[in-house]
Amino acid sequence: MDFDKWIYDTFSKLIDKDELIYFSALGTVLVAWATFYRENLKSFFGRISAWANHLYKSFEYIDVLDKKVQNIEDNLLAHREFTTKNILPNFEKIKEGIAANSIIYDEKLKNIGTILNNINTELSPNSGKSIKDLINKIVTSVDIVEKASVSLEYQVKKIEARQWNVMINNQDVPMFETDEKGYCLRANKAYLDFVGMQMDDVKDLGWVNVIFLDDRKLVQHEWEGSVEDKRVFDLKYRVQNVTTGRVFTVRAIAQPVFVDKEMVGYIGRYLNMSELVQDQNTGLWIKKVLDNKII
Repeated sequence: MDFDKWIYDTFSKLIDKDELIYFSALGTVLVAWATFYRENLKSFFGRISAWANHLYKSFEYIDVLDKKVQNIEDNLLAHREFTTKNILPNFEKIKEGIAANSIIYDEKLKNIGTILNNINTELSPNSGKSIKDLINKIVTSVDIVEKASVSLEYQVKKIEARQWNVMINNQDVPMFETDEKGYCLRANKAYLDFVGMQMDDVKDLGWVNVIFLDDRKLVQHEWEGSVEDKRVFDLKYRVQNVTTGRVFTVRAIAQPVFVDKEMVGYIGRYLNMSELVQDQNTGLWIKKVLDNKII
């Protein structure tokens, strides 16, 4: 059975033809109107839906803010309770402590004043019984020591000058002078001519270079031991003139010089000097013989 025909037959029985035409026309108009405004209504209801959604989210945000405000209020309340229970009592104790210490400080200031007065008394002359008097005695003693030191230094210089005069005027015996550590300070002309060196060459430890190479270790060991023990150095060894190459045996004697029981250096000299020559057959160094005489 055709559904459209059934509807038409049903309505034809209920209403007359004119009414049917009227309702048909009205339905057509309504359908046309709905079709025409459908997009506009769709957009309108879409805006209403978006606004409603935005309004819902706004209420959610307000609820979050309300919870944050409530948390802040709770924290402030807890902080106030903590301050009331802990900080304020401690603050009161601090105030009480400051007040108590103020009394102690006043007492200490009084004690300091007394101490300063005592110091002032001690710093004033009092017939040899005050600190000031002791300081004056120390200053006087220091002045005496300084004068004695100057006098001692003068005496040392006089001794050095006398020793140097003996050395410089001795034209035959090679002589040298060292400091307390054994470093050569100076040598006379006889010494410089004998070893073939200049003054600057023998200073400090330059004198080691004139020792025959095979004897250097022995001489240095004995010399360092003598200086350390502050005893006389007395040793026979070979010396080589660095200019001519001539080799000699010498007996070196160095006496320690003491000033007021303090060793200030050594004065040394060469004795028993004999020239050596090397035997071509045996390679041994022997004393040079001239006209059946040993020189």
